[in-house]
Amino acid sequence: MTSEKRTLVGFEDIKAISLECRKCKVRFSYGPEQKLRVPKTCPNPDCNSSWSPEITRGIEIDKPVSVRFVDMLVGLMAEQTKSGSDGFRILLEFDETN
Repeated sequence: MTSEKRTLVGFEDIKAISLECRKCKVRFSYGPEQKLRVPKTCPNPDCNSSWSPEITRGIEIDKPVSVRFVDMLVGLMAEQTKSGSDGFRILLEFDETN
């Protein structure tokens, strides 16, 4: 018999959003109470590689915000696997469930 375990999380479960530089691997984390703005370059002064925060390209603004989010998430998931994608990757942090 095969066993499979899945974890479902909601927005309220997200403890932090981390941005990791693809070049220097430094991570910057932001909690839900902090205002997150993606910088144009890596905040590490020793790296300063270019980041491309244009994640909204191709999104129709007349759609409900939840539909736009799903559209962007699908696009991000595809982009994050490409080697020539944005200069950072997005990581979501949440507590482990029992």
